[in-house]
Amino acid sequence: MLFNGVLARPKQLAVMEEAVESYCRTHAIVNEGDRERIARLVVLVFKSGAQTVAELTAELERLDASQSSASNSQANSVANIR
Repeated sequence: MLFNGVLARPKQLAVMEEAVESYCRTHAIVNEGDRERIARLVVLVFKSGAQTVAELTAELERLDASQSSASNSQANSVANIR
């Protein structure tokens, strides 16, 4: 896999694959499109510096929590308008 012209090593690919599998298993994500979205996020998180399965999945959880928080804030704002 290319990262800015540099190939990821097989061990790096294996770590990213394991992170995708772990996250999808934990969150019961089976839809192929959703799994691809998670895989793209893993690559972005990997490129930002996370190198282990634990670091990658922790960052995915953080991103998920921040998205959930933002969604809840939007829902509360809409409810307050009504």
